[in-house]
Parts: sequence; C-alpha cells; structure tokens
Amino acid sequence: SSILADDFLFDDPFTKATGAQDFISKTKNWIQTKKSIHMQTQFAEGNKVCSIYSIEVLTPSGNNVRFQLADYIELTGEKISKEIVYFKDPVNFANAMGFKDDYLKQY
Repeated sequence: SSILADDFLFDDPFTKATGAQDFISKTKNWIQTKKSIHMQTQFAEGNKVCSIYSIEVLTPSGNNVRFQLADYIELTGEKISKEIVYFKDPVNFANAMGFKDDYLKQY
C-alpha cells in the first residue's frame, strides 16, 4: 500500500478498483497465487510507464500456463496513481483460472 496513491485507480478485465484500499481488498488473494513474470520490454515517458510481459501462473488444476499482458502505469510523485492491465487473451486466462463462466456473464 505504501507505493499506491490513496486515489489509485485500477482496471483490468477482471477487477476494477477505486482507491488503494479498494484495490488491496479486492486483490489480496493474488499474492497467494504462484506466478513468475517474464519482462519482454518496458518503456517510460515522463510519469508514464508501459510494460509488455508474460506471467506464468500455477492454475487451480495444477498446470503452469503462460499469458501475455501489457501494463500501463501512471505515477503521481513517487506513488502509482493509475494502472491499466491488458490481457492478450482474457477468456483463456479466465478459463484456466476457473472463472470463465462468471467472466463471460459480464457480456
């Protein structure tokens, strides 16, 4: 929480959060997920950073599966004020993680 602005905004295909505490409460189980990150490229312009990377996640079925993502971050001072995460294939991710039906109900 120390790196997030109080009014931090987060948006990805599965989670929306307004405020640092909202984000922390909605994502606390993510920390327990076994994963590794493989950075492909990262670039910055002023207070904006974009990262292109893949994550390898241990799925509930016990398989390790890799997913490609792009992550856009804005900084205000020394804190993250905004983060938007784009999944190359969010349906595949939701399926592998066991919540595809719930994800698709949004549409």
